Amino acid sequence: MYHRGPDKGQIITATARALARGADVEAAESRSEGDAAAFRARFGVLEGLSLAMAALERARAEALGAGLYPGARTNIAEDLGADTLHDAAFCALTGLPGRGEVYALARRHLGGVDPAAREAYAAACKDLLAALGIDEAPAPAPAPEDGQDEGAVDRPDGATGHGTGQDAKARPAGSASGPHGAAPPGLHASGYRVYTRTYDRVVRPGDLAGASELGALRAQLDAAVAPHRAAIARLAAKLTRLLAARRCTHWDFDQEAGNLDAGRLARLIARAESAPRVFRQERAEPGRGTAVALLLDNSGSMRGRPIALSAVTAELMARALERAGVAVEILGFTTAAWKGGRARADWLTEGSPDAPGRLNEVLHIVYKAAPTPWRRARAGLALMLKEGLLKENIDGEALAWAHARLLARPEGRRVLVVVSDGAPVDDATMAANGAGYLEADLHAVVDAIGRRGAVQLAAIGIGHDVGRHYPRAVTIKDADALAPALAAALEDLLA
Repeated sequence: MYHRGPDKGQIITATARALARGADVEAAESRSEGDAAAFRARFGVLEGLSLAMAALERARAEALGAGLYPGARTNIAEDLGADTLHDAAFCALTGLPGRGEVYALARRHLGGVDPAAREAYAAACKDLLAALGIDEAPAPAPAPEDGQDEGAVDRPDGATGHGTGQDAKARPAGSASGPHGAAPPGLHASGYRVYTRTYDRVVRPGDLAGASELGALRAQLDAAVAPHRAAIARLAAKLTRLLAARRCTHWDFDQEAGNLDAGRLARLIARAESAPRVFRQERAEPGRGTAVALLLDNSGSMRGRPIALSAVTAELMARALERAGVAVEILGFTTAAWKGGRARADWLTEGSPDAPGRLNEVLHIVYKAAPTPWRRARAGLALMLKEGLLKENIDGEALAWAHARLLARPEGRRVLVVVSDGAPVDDATMAANGAGYLEADLHAVVDAIGRRGAVQLAAIGIGHDVGRHYPRAVTIKDADALAPALAAALEDLLA
């Protein structure tokens, strides 16, 4: 038995509505969404989790409900099909068929697990994320709303307060400690190792600079790219038009309201006594949703005009993509120190064991997370001009990190574009492990992403041929050509 909502004509199963217990299922646009919302409300979903764990937790609650109500299981299954963490986990827990490597791993780790056993399920999820190479770091706090104090943080319960202590600090990218020389999970080369993750960090711009400093850097950035901004803006506007044109390609004719259809105007005269249908309406082509991540090399060799143009180009392209309904992230990668920093110091203190693996402190920067509107990320992008930020680059780990973030997104189509001006370089790591150590890992990560097929990958090399690292790559002479190259790459990838 179904209920048709009064406002939007939604169809919600009566069983799901009874189970909702106050959940906002009236906002659901399908039986699938209504059932899923109801089961999450009944069985509970833990909060404050990483994006990946949150997706798996939603799948657990929905699988519990699907086990009780076969009809709801069928409804939820109608909206599945993408090789995402949520869809793969739901299929693995309920015995539904799936596709892709994420599903294959989910079935291996979750297939025999009872979703009602929280501890066993959590342990299996950790194994699954390790196999996928996804970090379990907590989900970042969202950007403040207009008028909200910049120092405030959103709590899981919806209250707002001022972050103190660890809540207000940058969080580690990996475990705070662990066995030296441990191999990272997932995409990396079989011999790739990390000596210590103790000093690794994933940060937001506000963790590295205050509001006043970011404001000054933004003014500096705007002045540096002023001669190029108009040309970049024109390319972004063109990209917006192209993507908008592709979002709606169908017309429904013979409608009672909508846009007047010139081809049917004769009916107004021939059937003046009746009410002829002479209108047409645009119908958006159904899509799976798209998420794009722009991964920018923040190494020292990008200092000056290249990094300034990269920042503004990424900003304006992100704005164009957002207007077309595409979720966008802007990410950066560098190291926190030159020549190894504290990681190398630990290695020396412990007797410099052979083949230590990566010997530096990785610094990954989330300039713009997918849920954050571009206007709130503008000031943070100027952090790239901060003196002393740009150091060395460990590309393989940065690529795996960006890939993991995309896998945790709910969109069915995921695109990753890397902007770099050279091969991976970290003097301490290369001196202790060999000159080709980091480059070999980059090749392994690129190959693994290609085999899995869940993310489309492309790269733009600034003054450096990145085609030897990435199968889908474009090389430009200098940063002045970055905007047209990035616009063309996005147009091609999103075609």
